[in-house]
Amino acid sequence: TEYTGASIKVVPIALAVFGTGMVIGGLVAGWLADKHLNKTIVAVLVSSSIAFIIAGLSMAQLYSAIAALFLIGFTVTGLAGVLQIRLIDVAGESQALAASLNHSAFNVANALGAFLGGFVISQQMGWVAPVWVGLFLSLSGLAVFKLALHVETRTN
Repeated sequence: TEYTGASIKVVPIALAVFGTGMVIGGLVAGWLADKHLNKTIVAVLVSSSIAFIIAGLSMAQLYSAIAALFLIGFTVTGLAGVLQIRLIDVAGESQALAASLNHSAFNVANALGAFLGGFVISQQMGWVAPVWVGLFLSLSGLAVFKLALHVETRTN
């Protein structure tokens, strides 16, 4: 409402569009993970980075902002499920511990994302600054995952 000048009445519609993207993205990511898990994780992280770039460039107009919210919802939601599958696959006999740590990690990530998003706004960097934080975090996640794959292939 502050950045696009949209009426507060648009917020429930925007949230519904975001939620629809989340549902569809979760289903698509799960289906793709059944085909090739590691490629799906990379694809989710790359597509979320692209979605954040699109969002950062299109938030000024209401309809493109709502479309960008759909893309963000579509791309970021699938990550939780596919990472959970991966952790269970590599955890060996420690699957329960891996699953609980995965949930803990996502709670920390949620808190960190909210903190960083609020921080850049409080530093007067603008309403779109949290989108760029999301891009940075997506790219960081991609780098960490690629490093994990590299370490895994060296130890096997």
